Amino acid sequence: MNRSGEPSIAELMAQLAANAAEIAALKAEKEALSARVVKLEEELTLARLHRLLEEVRPHASRWPSRPP
Repeated sequence: MNRSGEPSIAELMAQLAANAAEIAALKAEKEALSARVVKLEEELTLARLHRLLEEVRPHASRWPSRPP
């Protein structure tokens, strides 16, 4: 800091670099979380589909046979 209590150019540049690094880390974390959300949504969709198939299978014997 200089005499008037204001940060020096070097201190401001250091803070700018630290902020840029934090932003980059947060962006990377956001991307990772977004990818995880997509994966979990896909897993949820598959789980719902499997549950639906389990509910339908007992009734499948009542369906007419498909022609060859």
